[in-house]
Amino acid sequence: MTITDIAIAGQGQQRRRAPRRLWGHILREFLLPLFSCLAAFSTLFLLFSILDDFEDMSKTQVPVRIMVTYFLARIPQDLANVIPVSVLMATSYMTVTLGKNNELTAMRASGLSLPVCAMPVWLVSILLCLVSLGIAEKWAPKCRDVCEEIQRVWVDGKKSRHKLEVPVVYASPATARDWFFRSFRRQDTMRNIVVRQYDSTGRTCWVLDCQEADWQNGVWTFRQGNIATYDYGQDAAHPVISREDFAERHENWLETPEDIYEDTQVSGTLNVSSLLRTLRATGDASPKKANYLKVMIWNRLTFPLACLVGACFGFALSLVSGRSGVMQGFASAIGLLVLFYILGQLTAVLGKNGTLGPFLGGGASNILFTLGGFWLVWKRR
Repeated sequence: MTITDIAIAGQGQQRRRAPRRLWGHILREFLLPLFSCLAAFSTLFLLFSILDDFEDMSKTQVPVRIMVTYFLARIPQDLANVIPVSVLMATSYMTVTLGKNNELTAMRASGLSLPVCAMPVWLVSILLCLVSLGIAEKWAPKCRDVCEEIQRVWVDGKKSRHKLEVPVVYASPATARDWFFRSFRRQDTMRNIVVRQYDSTGRTCWVLDCQEADWQNGVWTFRQGNIATYDYGQDAAHPVISREDFAERHENWLETPEDIYEDTQVSGTLNVSSLLRTLRATGDASPKKANYLKVMIWNRLTFPLACLVGACFGFALSLVSGRSGVMQGFASAIGLLVLFYILGQLTAVLGKNGTLGPFLGGGASNILFTLGGFWLVWKRR
Protein backbone atom coordinates (compact mmCIF):
# COMPACT_ATOMS: atom_id res chain seq x y z
CA MET A 1 0.00 0.00 0.00
CA THR A 2 1.43 3.37 -1.04
CA ILE A 3 1.34 6.57 0.99
CA THR A 4 -1.38 7.85 -1.35
CA ASP A 5 -3.57 4.84 -0.62
CA ILE A 6 -3.03 5.32 3.09
CA ALA A 7 -3.98 8.98 2.87
CA ILE A 8 -7.10 8.23 0.80
CA ALA A 9 -8.13 5.71 3.44
CA GLY A 10 -8.46 8.60 5.85
CA GLN A 11 -11.04 10.51 3.80
CA GLY A 12 -13.91 9.14 5.86
CA GLN A 13 -12.30 10.22 9.11
CA GLN A 14 -12.44 13.61 10.75
CA ARG A 15 -10.17 16.23 9.31
CA ARG A 16 -7.71 16.36 12.20
CA ARG A 17 -7.15 12.62 12.41
CA ALA A 18 -4.66 10.48 10.50
CA PRO A 19 -4.32 6.71 10.01
CA ARG A 20 -1.90 5.01 12.36
CA ARG A 21 -0.09 3.42 9.43
CA LEU A 22 0.57 6.89 8.07
CA TRP A 23 2.02 7.93 11.42
CA GLY A 24 4.30 4.90 11.36
CA HIS A 25 5.53 5.83 7.90
CA ILE A 26 6.24 9.44 8.93
CA LEU A 27 8.00 8.25 12.09
CA ARG A 28 10.35 6.07 10.05
CA GLU A 29 11.02 8.92 7.63
CA PHE A 30 11.92 11.14 10.61
CA LEU A 31 13.98 8.82 12.81
CA LEU A 32 16.50 7.70 10.19
CA PRO A 33 17.83 11.20 9.40
CA LEU A 34 17.55 12.12 13.09
CA PHE A 35 19.86 9.33 14.21
CA SER A 36 22.18 10.05 11.30
CA CYS A 37 22.44 13.73 12.27
CA LEU A 38 22.98 12.91 15.93
CA ALA A 39 25.79 10.50 15.05
CA ALA A 40 27.37 12.90 12.56
CA PHE A 41 27.31 15.96 14.81
CA SER A 42 28.47 14.01 17.87
CA THR A 43 31.38 12.62 15.86
CA LEU A 44 32.20 16.08 14.55
CA PHE A 45 32.28 17.60 18.03
CA LEU A 46 34.35 14.65 19.22
CA LEU A 47 36.90 15.26 16.46
CA PHE A 48 37.08 18.94 17.39
CA SER A 49 37.75 17.94 21.00
CA ILE A 50 40.48 15.54 19.95
CA LEU A 51 42.14 18.15 17.74
CA ASP A 52 41.93 20.68 20.55
CA ASP A 53 43.25 18.60 23.46
CA PHE A 54 45.13 15.63 22.01
CA GLU A 55 48.42 17.49 21.62
CA ASP A 56 48.50 18.63 25.26
CA MET A 57 47.63 15.14 26.48
CA SER A 58 50.23 13.45 24.30
CA LYS A 59 52.92 15.80 25.64
CA THR A 60 52.14 14.81 29.23
CA GLN A 61 51.94 11.10 28.28
CA VAL A 62 48.35 10.59 29.37
CA PRO A 63 47.41 6.86 29.24
CA VAL A 64 45.18 5.82 26.36
CA ARG A 65 42.46 4.64 28.77
CA ILE A 66 42.34 8.07 30.42
CA MET A 67 42.27 9.84 27.06
CA VAL A 68 39.35 7.72 25.86
CA THR A 69 37.47 8.45 29.09
CA TYR A 70 38.13 12.17 28.71
CA PHE A 71 36.95 12.45 25.10
CA LEU A 72 33.86 10.32 25.68
CA ALA A 73 32.98 12.49 28.68
CA ARG A 74 33.06 15.55 26.41
CA ILE A 75 30.17 14.26 24.27
CA PRO A 76 27.27 14.82 26.73
CA GLN A 77 28.38 18.42 27.23
CA ASP A 78 27.80 19.09 23.51
CA LEU A 79 24.48 17.26 23.21
CA ALA A 80 22.49 20.30 24.37
CA ASN A 81 23.41 21.99 21.09
CA VAL A 82 23.58 18.85 18.93
CA ILE A 83 20.06 17.57 19.59
CA PRO A 84 18.06 20.70 18.51
CA VAL A 85 20.05 21.10 15.29
CA SER A 86 19.66 17.40 14.53
CA VAL A 87 15.90 17.62 15.07
CA LEU A 88 15.65 20.62 12.76
CA MET A 89 17.65 19.00 9.98
CA ALA A 90 15.81 15.67 10.30
CA THR A 91 12.43 17.40 10.20
CA SER A 92 13.41 19.47 7.16
CA TYR A 93 14.75 16.43 5.33
CA MET A 94 11.61 14.42 6.11
CA THR A 95 9.32 17.23 4.95
CA VAL A 96 11.25 17.82 1.74
CA THR A 97 11.28 14.09 0.97
CA LEU A 98 7.53 13.75 1.53
CA GLY A 99 6.91 16.79 -0.65
CA LYS A 100 9.21 15.54 -3.41
CA ASN A 101 7.28 12.26 -3.57
CA ASN A 102 3.94 14.16 -3.66
CA GLU A 103 2.96 12.55 -0.38
CA LEU A 104 2.14 15.88 1.26
CA THR A 105 -0.13 16.68 -1.66
CA ALA A 106 -1.89 13.35 -1.18
CA MET A 107 -2.42 14.05 2.51
CA ARG A 108 -3.91 17.45 1.83
CA ALA A 109 -6.09 16.10 -0.98
CA SER A 110 -7.45 13.50 1.42
CA GLY A 111 -8.52 16.22 3.86
CA LEU A 112 -5.79 15.43 6.41
CA SER A 113 -4.14 18.16 8.44
CA LEU A 114 -0.37 18.15 7.95
CA PRO A 115 0.42 19.07 11.59
CA VAL A 116 -1.76 16.18 12.73
CA CYS A 117 -0.04 13.84 10.26
CA ALA A 118 3.30 14.96 11.75
CA MET A 119 2.18 14.02 15.28
CA PRO A 120 5.05 11.49 15.69
CA VAL A 121 7.53 14.30 15.06
CA TRP A 122 6.03 16.43 17.82
CA LEU A 123 5.95 13.52 20.27
CA VAL A 124 9.58 12.59 19.60
CA SER A 125 10.60 16.26 19.89
CA ILE A 126 8.87 16.57 23.27
CA LEU A 127 10.63 13.40 24.40
CA LEU A 128 13.96 14.85 23.27
CA CYS A 129 13.19 18.02 25.25
CA LEU A 130 12.92 15.87 28.38
CA VAL A 131 16.05 13.93 27.42
CA SER A 132 17.97 17.20 26.94
CA LEU A 133 16.81 18.42 30.33
CA GLY A 134 17.86 15.14 31.94
CA ILE A 135 21.29 15.25 30.31
CA ALA A 136 21.83 18.85 31.40
CA GLU A 137 20.72 18.10 34.96
CA LYS A 138 22.34 14.74 35.63
CA TRP A 139 24.73 13.48 33.00
CA ALA A 140 26.58 16.56 31.73
CA PRO A 141 27.66 17.90 35.17
CA LYS A 142 29.16 14.53 36.12
CA CYS A 143 30.97 14.25 32.81
CA ARG A 144 32.23 17.81 33.22
CA ASP A 145 33.66 16.90 36.60
CA VAL A 146 35.43 13.91 35.05
CA CYS A 147 37.01 16.13 32.37
CA GLU A 148 38.13 18.73 34.92
CA GLU A 149 39.65 16.07 37.15
CA ILE A 150 41.58 14.53 34.24
CA GLN A 151 42.80 17.97 33.22
CA ARG A 152 43.90 18.66 36.77
CA VAL A 153 45.71 15.39 37.36
CA TRP A 154 47.19 14.58 33.97
CA VAL A 155 47.54 17.83 32.02
CA ASP A 156 47.72 21.04 34.05
CA GLY A 157 48.94 19.72 37.37
CA LYS A 158 47.56 20.52 40.78
CA LYS A 159 47.76 24.28 40.29
CA SER A 160 44.88 24.24 37.81
CA ARG A 161 42.62 22.89 40.52
CA HIS A 162 43.25 26.00 42.56
CA LYS A 163 42.29 28.28 39.67
CA LEU A 164 38.80 26.92 39.25
CA GLU A 165 36.28 29.71 39.63
CA VAL A 166 32.74 28.37 39.53
CA PRO A 167 29.44 28.69 41.43
CA VAL A 168 29.12 26.22 44.29
CA VAL A 169 26.35 25.32 46.74
CA TYR A 170 27.23 23.37 49.88
CA ALA A 171 25.09 22.10 52.77
CA SER A 172 26.81 21.16 56.04
CA PRO A 173 24.62 18.82 58.15
CA ALA A 174 27.10 18.90 61.04
CA THR A 175 26.78 22.66 61.51
CA ALA A 176 23.28 23.14 60.01
CA ARG A 177 24.61 25.73 57.57
CA ASP A 178 24.05 26.26 53.85
CA TRP A 179 26.71 27.96 51.75
CA PHE A 180 26.53 29.57 48.33
CA PHE A 181 29.57 30.86 46.42
CA ARG A 182 29.06 32.79 43.22
CA SER A 183 32.80 32.39 42.58
CA PHE A 184 34.58 29.56 44.39
CA ARG A 185 38.35 29.17 44.61
CA ARG A 186 39.90 26.72 46.98
CA GLN A 187 43.07 28.66 47.81
CA ASP A 188 42.23 32.20 46.84
CA THR A 189 39.71 34.91 47.57
CA MET A 190 36.11 33.77 47.06
CA ARG A 191 33.43 36.23 45.97
CA ASN A 192 29.71 36.76 46.59
CA ILE A 193 29.10 34.39 49.48
CA VAL A 194 25.86 33.68 51.33
CA VAL A 195 25.80 31.57 54.52
CA ARG A 196 22.51 30.62 56.18
CA GLN A 197 22.36 29.17 59.70
CA TYR A 198 19.40 27.00 60.82
CA ASP A 199 18.22 26.08 64.29
CA SER A 200 17.19 22.61 65.48
CA THR A 201 13.66 23.06 64.06
CA GLY A 202 14.91 24.06 60.61
CA ARG A 203 14.15 27.76 60.97
CA THR A 204 16.63 30.39 59.81
CA CYS A 205 18.66 31.92 62.63
CA TRP A 206 20.76 34.33 60.60
CA VAL A 207 22.02 34.93 57.08
CA LEU A 208 25.48 36.27 56.26
CA ASP A 209 25.93 37.96 52.89
CA CYS A 210 29.29 39.38 51.84
CA GLN A 211 31.28 40.42 48.78
CA GLU A 212 34.37 38.29 49.38
CA ALA A 213 35.93 35.84 51.81
CA ASP A 214 39.01 33.71 52.29
CA TRP A 215 40.14 30.95 54.64
CA GLN A 216 43.49 30.70 56.38
CA ASN A 217 44.66 28.60 59.33
CA GLY A 218 41.14 27.50 60.24
CA VAL A 219 39.65 31.01 60.25
CA TRP A 220 37.14 32.41 57.74
CA THR A 221 37.47 36.12 56.99
CA PHE A 222 34.39 37.77 55.46
CA ARG A 223 34.61 41.29 54.02
CA GLN A 224 32.14 43.97 52.94
CA GLY A 225 28.85 42.40 53.92
CA ASN A 226 26.03 42.20 56.41
CA ILE A 227 24.43 39.65 58.70
CA ALA A 228 20.64 39.45 59.07
CA THR A 229 19.40 38.03 62.38
CA TYR A 230 15.91 36.49 62.61
CA ASP A 231 13.85 37.06 65.78
CA TYR A 232 10.64 34.99 65.66
CA GLY A 233 9.13 36.21 68.94
CA GLN A 234 5.42 35.41 69.22
CA ASP A 235 4.77 35.24 65.45
CA ALA A 236 6.87 32.44 63.97
CA ALA A 237 5.50 33.10 60.49
CA HIS A 238 6.68 36.72 60.41
CA PRO A 239 10.08 37.07 62.10
CA VAL A 240 11.69 40.42 62.79
CA ILE A 241 14.86 40.76 60.75
CA SER A 242 17.64 43.02 61.94
CA ARG A 243 20.72 43.69 59.81
CA GLU A 244 24.22 44.57 60.84
CA ASP A 245 26.80 45.72 58.31
CA PHE A 246 30.45 44.86 58.68
CA ALA A 247 33.67 45.68 56.89
CA GLU A 248 35.41 42.54 58.10
CA ARG A 249 34.27 39.59 60.18
CA HIS A 250 36.20 36.55 61.42
CA GLU A 251 34.65 33.17 62.17
CA ASN A 252 36.32 30.00 63.40
CA TRP A 253 34.00 27.51 61.68
CA LEU A 254 34.48 23.82 60.96
CA GLU A 255 33.88 24.03 57.22
CA THR A 256 36.99 24.33 55.06
CA PRO A 257 37.39 25.02 51.33
CA GLU A 258 38.79 21.52 50.94
CA ASP A 259 35.68 20.00 52.52
CA ILE A 260 33.43 22.10 50.31
CA TYR A 261 35.34 21.15 47.18
CA GLU A 262 35.35 17.44 47.92
CA ASP A 263 31.64 17.41 48.80
CA THR A 264 30.44 19.36 45.76
CA GLN A 265 33.11 18.19 43.28
CA VAL A 266 32.86 21.69 41.86
CA SER A 267 30.50 21.24 38.93
CA GLY A 268 30.98 23.86 36.24
CA THR A 269 27.27 24.61 36.41
CA LEU A 270 24.63 24.01 39.04
CA ASN A 271 21.58 21.94 38.15
CA VAL A 272 18.04 23.08 38.89
CA SER A 273 17.77 21.21 42.19
CA SER A 274 21.00 22.81 43.44
CA LEU A 275 19.85 26.22 42.25
CA LEU A 276 16.56 25.84 44.13
CA ARG A 277 18.40 24.83 47.27
CA THR A 278 20.73 27.78 46.84
CA LEU A 279 17.77 30.10 46.33
CA ARG A 280 16.31 28.88 49.61
CA ALA A 281 19.62 29.48 51.34
CA THR A 282 19.94 32.96 49.82
CA GLY A 283 16.31 33.91 50.51
CA ASP A 284 15.67 37.55 51.22
CA ALA A 285 19.24 38.19 52.32
CA SER A 286 20.25 39.31 48.86
CA PRO A 287 17.55 40.17 46.28
CA LYS A 288 20.24 40.58 43.62
CA LYS A 289 21.55 37.04 44.14
CA ALA A 290 17.99 35.68 44.33
CA ASN A 291 17.20 37.31 40.97
CA TYR A 292 20.37 35.81 39.47
CA LEU A 293 19.42 32.32 40.63
CA LYS A 294 15.83 32.62 39.40
CA VAL A 295 17.06 33.66 35.95
CA MET A 296 19.31 30.59 35.83
CA ILE A 297 16.44 28.31 36.91
CA TRP A 298 14.09 29.65 34.22
CA ASN A 299 16.82 29.37 31.61
CA ARG A 300 17.67 25.76 32.53
CA LEU A 301 14.02 24.72 32.48
CA THR A 302 13.10 26.35 29.16
CA PHE A 303 16.28 25.95 27.09
CA PRO A 304 15.47 22.30 26.17
CA LEU A 305 12.46 23.68 24.27
CA ALA A 306 15.02 24.25 21.50
CA CYS A 307 14.25 20.69 20.32
CA LEU A 308 10.59 21.56 19.79
CA VAL A 309 11.51 24.91 18.23
CA GLY A 310 13.79 23.15 15.73
CA ALA A 311 11.04 20.69 14.81
CA CYS A 312 8.44 23.43 14.29
CA PHE A 313 10.66 25.68 12.18
CA GLY A 314 12.11 22.76 10.22
CA PHE A 315 8.64 21.49 9.36
CA ALA A 316 6.86 24.77 8.64
CA LEU A 317 9.60 26.46 6.62
CA SER A 318 10.24 23.36 4.49
CA LEU A 319 6.64 23.25 3.21
CA VAL A 320 7.60 25.04 0.00
CA SER A 321 7.96 24.08 -3.65
CA GLY A 322 11.03 24.35 -5.82
CA ARG A 323 14.68 23.79 -4.96
CA SER A 324 15.37 27.46 -4.30
CA GLY A 325 12.37 27.68 -1.99
CA VAL A 326 13.53 24.61 -0.07
CA MET A 327 17.02 26.00 0.41
CA GLN A 328 15.63 29.37 1.48
CA GLY A 329 13.27 27.74 3.94
CA PHE A 330 16.02 25.56 5.39
CA ALA A 331 18.35 28.56 5.75
CA SER A 332 15.56 30.50 7.46
CA ALA A 333 14.97 27.65 9.90
CA ILE A 334 18.67 27.48 10.78
CA GLY A 335 18.77 31.25 11.19
CA LEU A 336 15.78 31.26 13.52
CA LEU A 337 17.31 28.52 15.66
CA VAL A 338 20.55 30.50 15.90
CA LEU A 339 18.48 33.54 16.85
CA PHE A 340 16.83 31.41 19.53
CA TYR A 341 20.27 30.75 21.05
CA ILE A 342 21.48 34.35 20.74
CA LEU A 343 18.37 35.98 22.23
CA GLY A 344 18.26 33.38 25.00
CA GLN A 345 21.83 34.16 26.01
CA LEU A 346 21.31 37.93 25.67
CA THR A 347 18.19 38.03 27.81
CA ALA A 348 19.84 35.71 30.36
CA VAL A 349 22.74 38.15 30.71
CA LEU A 350 20.32 41.07 31.10
CA GLY A 351 18.38 39.09 33.68
CA LYS A 352 21.47 38.18 35.69
CA ASN A 353 22.46 41.85 35.71
CA GLY A 354 19.03 42.81 37.00
CA THR A 355 17.94 44.68 33.87
CA LEU A 356 15.15 42.15 33.24
CA GLY A 357 13.05 40.18 35.67
CA PRO A 358 13.71 36.45 36.27
CA PHE A 359 11.06 35.18 33.84
CA LEU A 360 11.77 37.74 31.11
CA GLY A 361 15.49 37.18 31.41
CA GLY A 362 15.56 33.41 31.83
CA GLY A 363 12.59 31.93 30.02
CA ALA A 364 10.43 34.42 28.10
CA SER A 365 12.35 34.37 24.82
CA ASN A 366 12.55 30.55 24.80
CA ILE A 367 8.82 30.21 25.38
CA LEU A 368 7.98 32.91 22.81
CA PHE A 369 10.05 31.14 20.16
CA THR A 370 8.21 27.90 20.95
CA LEU A 371 4.83 29.59 20.64
CA GLY A 372 6.01 31.23 17.42
CA GLY A 373 6.93 27.81 16.06
CA PHE A 374 3.47 26.47 16.90
CA TRP A 375 1.85 29.46 15.21
CA LEU A 376 3.99 29.01 12.08
CA VAL A 377 3.07 25.32 11.86
CA TRP A 378 -0.61 26.19 12.24
CA LYS A 379 -0.37 28.81 9.46
CA ARG A 380 1.24 26.28 7.09
CA ARG A 381 -1.24 23.50 7.83
